Amino acid sequence: MEYCETYSDKTSPAAIKNRNVTLNGIGNIQLTLGNNETAERVFREALTGEEKIGNLVGQAINYANIGATFESGGMADSARYYYSQSMKYNRKAKSDLGISLCHNHFGRLYEKEEKWDKALLEYQSAYDIMKNSTDKWHWLESCLALARTYFLTGDKPNADKYLTEARKTATGIKSLEHLSEVYKLNYQILEKQGNFREALRNYQLFHLYADSLLNTKNYIHLQNTIVKFERKKRDLDIATVSKNYERKQRFTRSLIYSATGLTTISLVALLALLYALKMRTKNQRMLQKMEKIRTNFFTNITHEFRTPLTVILGLGEQLESGQLKREREIMVAGSAIMRQGNSFLELINQLLDISRIQSTIGKADWRTGNVVILLQMLVESFEMQARNQNIDLRIATAETTVIMDFVPHYVRKMMCNLIANALKYTPEGGKVYISSRRKNNEIEIRVVDTGCGIHPEDLPNIFKPFFQGENSHMPTSSGVGLSLVHQIVKAMNGNITVVSALDKGSAFTVVLPLRHGTEKWTSWIPPEIMTACRKQRNTPQLVDTPASSCCKDNTKETVLIAEDNSDVLFYIGSQFGKKYNLLFAKDGEEAFEKAENFIPDLIITDIRMPEMDGYELCRQLKASELVNHIPIIILTAKGNEEDRIKGIEAGAEAYLTKPFNSEELNLLAAKLLEIRKVLREKFSQALNEGTESNIQLTTAEQNFLTKFTDLIYAQMIKGEIDIENLASNLAMSRSQLNRKMIAITGYNTSSYILHVRMSKAKRLLDANISTPIGEIALECGFSDMGYFSRTFKNLFHMTPSQYRKRVR
Repeated sequence: MEYCETYSDKTSPAAIKNRNVTLNGIGNIQLTLGNNETAERVFREALTGEEKIGNLVGQAINYANIGATFESGGMADSARYYYSQSMKYNRKAKSDLGISLCHNHFGRLYEKEEKWDKALLEYQSAYDIMKNSTDKWHWLESCLALARTYFLTGDKPNADKYLTEARKTATGIKSLEHLSEVYKLNYQILEKQGNFREALRNYQLFHLYADSLLNTKNYIHLQNTIVKFERKKRDLDIATVSKNYERKQRFTRSLIYSATGLTTISLVALLALLYALKMRTKNQRMLQKMEKIRTNFFTNITHEFRTPLTVILGLGEQLESGQLKREREIMVAGSAIMRQGNSFLELINQLLDISRIQSTIGKADWRTGNVVILLQMLVESFEMQARNQNIDLRIATAETTVIMDFVPHYVRKMMCNLIANALKYTPEGGKVYISSRRKNNEIEIRVVDTGCGIHPEDLPNIFKPFFQGENSHMPTSSGVGLSLVHQIVKAMNGNITVVSALDKGSAFTVVLPLRHGTEKWTSWIPPEIMTACRKQRNTPQLVDTPASSCCKDNTKETVLIAEDNSDVLFYIGSQFGKKYNLLFAKDGEEAFEKAENFIPDLIITDIRMPEMDGYELCRQLKASELVNHIPIIILTAKGNEEDRIKGIEAGAEAYLTKPFNSEELNLLAAKLLEIRKVLREKFSQALNEGTESNIQLTTAEQNFLTKFTDLIYAQMIKGEIDIENLASNLAMSRSQLNRKMIAITGYNTSSYILHVRMSKAKRLLDANISTPIGEIALECGFSDMGYFSRTFKNLFHMTPSQYRKRVR
């Protein structure tokens, strides 16, 4: 028990089990010595331990041991209760030995109460359970109990029977204790029968085995004494070993502490290095991010500068070289240069405003005054523009007077951008409402329009500099205005939010505090802002799209120009107006529609356009069987390698960056048209010679001609060929098919069909000289033999008969 108490592990199942075994041993000793109360307490402590580890057999043993203490004290009922508990747990554990022992306990209680039948029943149950068991020791207990009970009840035959079995088994296992009990019972039976001689012999054998058992016990006691001596010696050895172990442990702990200290220091150093590395990586990422922002800024600002520079430099060059001679042309060019210059200046001013606000260079000019008056004046400055666009522009203020601290220049910039955007993206007949109301210590200003709205994917990014929504169908912008508004609102400690629905409109809400700090600011004087805002808003808007000149001269090629900036459109048109028929489109959808309707010879397109951008326009043009043969030139302010590759992948034949050289554009357009012309002439000549298969066309063009030729052959079989039906099968009009055929082959539809029919006639004449010419004419779709012969002669300068003879 001392080892159990000093052992460090007291909670593991094995440790608890060892302690329980020790407690059982102590309890049995106390029970043997007659210390029933102590024995009961120890057994109950062991029972608690067995319950902790859930040991059913252990619990059964301890319930039986507690029952034995009550049996020893003459408390039969209590003993019977605890034996019953032991029986319950033995049955749960399915322990035959435990069940057998419980039957013995019950039998012993009934025997003491002289309830012989019940005692015999219990002993017999124990006997039957253990009869076939290898544990003969415990079987002998029930066997001797049966013999003893039968003796006490006067049933000598049964008593002899069980005694005989017990003697044989006890002799077999050399159990002196049981042999002593056997001979004792024999002695008592023989003495009762009057057979004193045999009784004496059995009595002597009883004492002989009892003495042997005693000698055995004495031997065991001697052995125990030796064991105790060895144990004490071992305890001394253990104490010595423990001291040495403790000394080693102290040394080991010292090593561990030292190693832990070194490890901790190393770990701290490693963490410091990792932190430094992390900070370095973070700084590198920040630098990379800053570099990316800087690169994007210069890329975007360069992109925004290129469009106005294209017009300014291009028209300036024309004015300088004297290409523009008429007064009207010079006035239009000058107006375009002024517009683009003002646009350029406004963009630069907005960028400077953003930079100034972000860097907080200079002190903002805070004033105190009635901001409602300022809002009304700013809205009034847009009334003329709203009337020109047929837009209902209104302002509604909940209060006529709201005194607050504000920066007049900031408020003017903020409102001018918000109102200008609302007017820009609201279609004719739409509405723009501006409202204001005071809410506690803040003012809420709302600008609501019924325009085209903002795509949900674009909403989180609209306040970022140079952001232009990829999903937008709106006119293009610089992407600076809303960023400036956002910076202004932040500079005035306010907040701006936006809600929008596609095709329904947008609502911008600005919330500004009424007070800025505790200073008393200079009062605001209204007239200053009104004049400046009106001057800015009266700037002329872009000119109308130039009028198309398509089909005015059938001897000229037709060029389609797609560009949303009317000034750029005017400038490009001025380059080509005298050489080509021109078509103009302000967005990708209009350009695609005009391309399919008019089938131009060349298309020049910008990338950034509303409704459909230039890349998508190229992809749709190349996917259309009607117009996929038309060469495309992309003109854009995006000049990096990635954009150029993207343009080529979309199907463009050439890519020019704004501001472009007018001579380069003219030369490029002329070369692309010349290439198409040469290809048509080669195909036309080859068609006359019957070698058109040697001409290398694009895959799309070759597929179209193959499909068209197959349709012609199909109609030949039926007789006369219907061009309207052919065009319908190709999902084209007759005029579209005609322009498509001229663009590819140099022949109109009728001429190409005639060549196909005559080529088939030649093949049939070559193939079989016995086939009548009239039959060949019918196979080629000619019902009139004379007309067939005249047509053949006009094309090949000989009649079908002469051609056949020449072959022979």
